[in-house]
Amino acid sequence: MTHRNYSIMGDHIRVSLYDDRLEIFSPGQLPNIVTLDNMLNTRYSRNPRIARVLSEFGWVKELNEGVKRLYDEMQMFFLKKPNYSEPNGNSILLVLENSITSR
Repeated sequence: MTHRNYSIMGDHIRVSLYDDRLEIFSPGQLPNIVTLDNMLNTRYSRNPRIARVLSEFGWVKELNEGVKRLYDEMQMFFLKKPNYSEPNGNSILLVLENSITSR
């Protein structure tokens, strides 16, 4: 919700849950200076008002928390790193793989 590109009409965020992974698809390219290579350490808020409201409600702690938190939590549970991609050049796909054998 915070990172979605709301100027793109006719598409929406999709969350798909499978036995071995969670996939989150979000319309729109990565914002501004953020790339797949630097997203762990680079911050840019496409929707700063939404980000501020989420922070004020206590749903997020700080800006740029989400990506780092995903990496840390996946590592803590001995899972593969989050896999971000741009499947059609105009959207972001995040795949979080689960370990069926260890759960």
